[in-house]
Amino acid sequence: MKDVKIVATDNRTYLVRATTRRFGEDAVLFESWKWSDCLDYLRRLGIEYTGKRPAFPRHRANGTTITRHPDRWNPAKVWLVKRYADGHYALNQEISGFVFYTKYQRAPLWYIEQILTGYTRQMN
Repeated sequence: MKDVKIVATDNRTYLVRATTRRFGEDAVLFESWKWSDCLDYLRRLGIEYTGKRPAFPRHRANGTTITRHPDRWNPAKVWLVKRYADGHYALNQEISGFVFYTKYQRAPLWYIEQILTGYTRQMN
C-alpha cells in the first residue's frame, strides 16, 4: 500500500485513499464522518499517518467559499477564511465550535497568509 492520504469530501466525511495492488490506484479504502476513525483504521493496518487534517470546503450559491484552517497555537480555535466571488477575502474565528464574531472582517490576502503561516511581511 502506498500514497496513503485522508481527504475531505463535500458531504463532510473523510475518505482514506491509497494505491494498492488489489484495488488499484487511488482507491477508497475507508469512509467516516470522524477524523479519529480514519486514523484508527490506519493504525489497525500498521500505518502511522502524519498528514494534516484536511479542511472541508463550503460553497455557497452566491459564489463565496469558506475554508477552515486550524490555529497554530490553540487547538480549540479555527480560522474561517471567506473568499467572495469578486475576489475579496474576510476572516472570522471559530472557538470550540462556535463562531466568535457576528460579522466577517475584511482582510487582504497577505494578512491572512501572515496569520496562517506566521510569515511576516517586510514593510518599506
